Amino acid sequence: ATLYCPTRICHKTDYQLGAEDYITKPVDISVLAARVKKAIWHGLQNRGTQPRLFRRGEVWLYAVPPGLQIKHRFVPLTLKEFMLMYYLMLKPNKVATREYLYEVLWGQRGQTTSTNISRLESLIARIRGKLGPESNWMIETVELAGYQFRLAR
Repeated sequence: ATLYCPTRICHKTDYQLGAEDYITKPVDISVLAARVKKAIWHGLQNRGTQPRLFRRGEVWLYAVPPGLQIKHRFVPLTLKEFMLMYYLMLKPNKVATREYLYEVLWGQRGQTTSTNISRLESLIARIRGKLGPESNWMIETVELAGYQFRLAR
């Protein structure tokens, strides 16, 4: 368990009560995120499993660490890449518009300018580069519409 303690005096007591970690204020968000990720991963390692979110055809999507497994090859993903693949894989063979994807990935409704769409296209290109030849059929560009995750070639 993680406990909050406003002073360093009570940390010894917290550990004696069963705390495994502590957080002091002010909280650095990047440190907090790293600690949460480590705690999740540590807990999963103790169970001997990785958290698979779901499978689509030959592709598994993993949450921790974020990535895709295609056959026996694991491809690590950044958080944005993971989020994009999650949204595409959630509804395979269904087109997700560029506008929708931009809004869910960056949380900016109505901000789909050509510059912002370029950010999305760069993200798609980066994922395709990581996936290699598999990406040619997996992430399909639908002309004048958006992108879709294809289940099969």
